[in-house]
Amino acid sequence: MGVRGLQSYMEKSCPEGCHKVVIKDLIEIYRRETGREPVIVVDANSCLRHLYGKLDWVQGGQLTQYVEKGRHLVRQFERLGARLVMFFDGATVARKRATWVERRLRSLEDVYRVFDALEPAGDPAAVPDRLFQLPPELAQMSRGLFKLLCGCEVRNSIKECDEEIVEYAQRHGCFAILGQDTDYVIYGGAQYYLSMLHLDVDAMTTYNYSRWALARHLRISPDHLPMLASLIGNDLISTTDLKEFHQRLSGSYSPNLHMVIEKVAGFVRTLPTGPPMMASVPGVAHSVFGDQRWAPQLETSVRSYHVDASRPEERARTPADHWERVVARARERHVAGDAPHLLLAVMTGLPYELSTGLEDFRRPDLPPAATALRDLRRRAYGLLLHERPEAGLPAVEEWCMAGPDSLRRPDVAAALPVPGCHPGLLALWGDRSADLQDVRWALFTAAVSARLPSDHFRRLPPRLVVPAAALRYLHAELPTPVMQAWEVDALAAQAVLVAAFSPACLAQLPSHVDVRAVRLATLFQRATRTVVFLLAICGYPVAALQTMPWQYFDGKLFQAAYHLAKSGASDDKLCDNMVEAMEQLQQVRQAVFHP
Repeated sequence: MGVRGLQSYMEKSCPEGCHKVVIKDLIEIYRRETGREPVIVVDANSCLRHLYGKLDWVQGGQLTQYVEKGRHLVRQFERLGARLVMFFDGATVARKRATWVERRLRSLEDVYRVFDALEPAGDPAAVPDRLFQLPPELAQMSRGLFKLLCGCEVRNSIKECDEEIVEYAQRHGCFAILGQDTDYVIYGGAQYYLSMLHLDVDAMTTYNYSRWALARHLRISPDHLPMLASLIGNDLISTTDLKEFHQRLSGSYSPNLHMVIEKVAGFVRTLPTGPPMMASVPGVAHSVFGDQRWAPQLETSVRSYHVDASRPEERARTPADHWERVVARARERHVAGDAPHLLLAVMTGLPYELSTGLEDFRRPDLPPAATALRDLRRRAYGLLLHERPEAGLPAVEEWCMAGPDSLRRPDVAAALPVPGCHPGLLALWGDRSADLQDVRWALFTAAVSARLPSDHFRRLPPRLVVPAAALRYLHAELPTPVMQAWEVDALAAQAVLVAAFSPACLAQLPSHVDVRAVRLATLFQRATRTVVFLLAICGYPVAALQTMPWQYFDGKLFQAAYHLAKSGASDDKLCDNMVEAMEQLQQVRQAVFHP
């Protein structure tokens, strides 16, 4: 993300542009100078990797421990009197689809290396840190963590997330942006841009990156920075496209990035600023690419860094058309972080996405999660798009990782109708009467399986609804079950037990893994994601703790349960001799194996 090589350049070659700061001192100065509450806008997606840190990830994720780290982060800022506003990505914008695909394929290569490293001995320590993969659904889970447990304002973006962050920071005069994306050096937006990578949460120190100092160091105007970023290489113009230009500028066949940055700065220095810069774009495109047809793409890249926060925020209006009213309500839920971020995307004709996870498509014993869950997604689309005014069954474009060739083009999934009385999304999302509760559960159950009684999952303890429905679908609703009964038991047992273990106890569990269990963990978590998506459509309050992954999954605990179940352990061993856990395990079994 961001401008290629710029972070390294600022840290190593521009000391005045990147220096260590004590956050408490910055806040005190800000309060003295402005008399305002310090608000820090957090680019949450760019922070997740650094917040997760060195927790075990190979086994599926140490989610309870991650929750504790997130709560500690928020408490530390609150102790200094700062308020955090968390921004998360919405759907990928169309112009960045090629970059999205490229990154997913690169991740798949790393995933294969993870499995190759694990294969000999099942030791997570054999996997190099550079192959790190975020646990499945960590971003969606983090929305709930910060909103529900930490009380932060959480927002999902509608357009480019970094653009909305900068717009928010400018409009509200925010103290700082916290993230790890050098695009913020180009944008500006707040008084400080603080690094998540270098954040010491206990000492509350980090590095500040200064756009003004960078511009001074390169002897260009801050207004030149968007052109500089575009000609170094970013998400819109790749360094591959710029390779010949960089070679020509530097006089080297393989110039290093620091040389490229300084040579490009020298080129940009000759250009005008302000409106005349945009007028110069066709000439720049000809000089850089030898072809003025690049001018529109170059202009798009430069303009992407210009945010107009002076325009008033959009005022809510009441649409006349019914479907528009439904979409407006979905938009409200989306922006407030009260619904899965792809719900609005699907409603507005954007694709459904599924990224790369710890799946080994070289092995035929488990299907790709994207393939296995396709019909469940199609039923979810049937409920979500039931009222969309169009002829025939609506269809949804999907970009779902299912193997090396799966992202050559989008798939198209036709919505499947779900039996039952659909009262409309506004009723499902707003009417909390007992009658609508019955309808809501009937639709949800029918989408998982038409063979089950309408109150089938409603009988379960609330935090076990999601894992039970996911296991039911994977084991009993596919043409061929994807796991054996004892594997269902292992996933069910850890879902039942996880709430009884402290983060410290979970951390102390051993780390010897079964490679198939690693892959099953991903399949299970992908299934729970789809179940939560379905629940949100049916109006179940997704902003409830019972739908959060840390309530029903822990990677190490699953591996321990998997080894026990594989050896034929009894229920009391599988449930650590907890009577209530054994009773709940039996309830989940009944939900999964019901005829």
